[in-house]
Amino acid sequence: MTTLRDNVERWLVHENYKFDEIKTDDENFKMIIKNGDAFGNNLEIFEPKEQPNVLVLGIKIYLKNNYSPQVPANS
Repeated sequence: MTTLRDNVERWLVHENYKFDEIKTDDENFKMIIKNGDAFGNNLEIFEPKEQPNVLVLGIKIYLKNNYSPQVPANS
């Protein structure tokens, strides 16, 4: 039987993506494509252990918070 991991790996190889496979306690498999988007962020592809046959694709984006809330003087 072909697993979700096998299908994802075959897809990535077919599309000529280079990826690293990471072992974690929370996922059945996790693959990372370095610089996976136009901004150089890593793309994570994984199957959560608690959600079999669910494929998650994600990019972590770190936001810079330049906003500091102002309290009106009359409050």
